[in-house]
Amino acid sequence: MVLVDDADLLAMGAAEQVLKSVAVSGRERGLGLVAAAPAETLNLGLGSWLTAAKRSRRGLLLAPKATGDGDLIGARLSFHQVRSYAPAGRAFTSGPAGTVQTVQVPLTPLKTHD
Repeated sequence: MVLVDDADLLAMGAAEQVLKSVAVSGRERGLGLVAAAPAETLNLGLGSWLTAAKRSRRGLLLAPKATGDGDLIGARLSFHQVRSYAPAGRAFTSGPAGTVQTVQVPLTPLKTHD
């Protein structure tokens, strides 16, 4: 599993080829890719590894700002889903035939050893 936070900052650069390889053929090799970035950045279609990752149309949308953000996951969000209050961790994903499903990402506090 490859996790990339602030993926928009790594859109182009030294990791480009490795991340693109995982985005394009990682599934066949047992590799997963999770990329976190603002939806407006992902919607730009920068022609980088992020574009290849978007083609899967899979993911979670946390706090979407526009109905078109649903295009990233292959679903269409309603105005109500975008404008209503959502508790921390509430996300949208796509279900069968592009339907929107609401999920809750659990809060998992890390235990510290004092």
